[in-house]
Amino acid sequence: MKNLLFKFIFILHFLISTSLFGLTTKQESKDIPGWNYLYQKDGITVYQESSHKNYYRAEAVIKENFFTVLAVASDIARRPEWVPNLKESTILEGGVMGGLVLYEVFHLPWPATNRDVVIKCDIKKNYAKKNVLIAFESITREDHPPSKGKIRVPEAKGEMEFSFIDEQTTKGRYQIQLDPGGTLPNFIVNFFIKKAPLDAIKGLIAQIKKTEGQYKEFIDKHKSEADSIKVKEVPVSKP
Repeated sequence: MKNLLFKFIFILHFLISTSLFGLTTKQESKDIPGWNYLYQKDGITVYQESSHKNYYRAEAVIKENFFTVLAVASDIARRPEWVPNLKESTILEGGVMGGLVLYEVFHLPWPATNRDVVIKCDIKKNYAKKNVLIAFESITREDHPPSKGKIRVPEAKGEMEFSFIDEQTTKGRYQIQLDPGGTLPNFIVNFFIKKAPLDAIKGLIAQIKKTEGQYKEFIDKHKSEADSIKVKEVPVSKP
């Protein structure tokens, strides 16, 4: 019992200490409409939504081709390799780059209980402008009730967006509003939610480097699709 108490006190001390060293410093000059600047780390800027304490956003310029970024982000089976604490990701409905329904399980460190969630993804692909927006939200499904030994996430919604800058640069944006459920203290919950967008983009960048050269078929296919749209949009000059 003493060992458990010591571990819990250590975790609280770690969380408090980390939050005091630059993670919550607010600089109004870096605010964007509707979002307050929180901190910047590893080239990733994190914001908090002005009217919701548990709604966070991260932005970064990713030094990689747009279609390469998209290929890695679209590989559902390998999401647990780079999404923080994600243990399982399964497609229940739909397909890659279309409307998707996912079942996901998140492993959380002691003393938290693992979470599961059913997520609906609405994917808006604009290859003419080389932009992809993925809006997601938690839903309920009778065929996937809460699993035994896990807490069902009551609310999760957000967006992930990728935009072409040039051939070797892509802008990434990830934002999430989350109620993980359960009885953990609010300051612990907020700490992990605040870090989630930062860790997601960091994980994606690391996964891009790890999987270099593994998505040639996806990249060629989608780049060809985008190029064909661009060609169609070129006006034909009249004689």
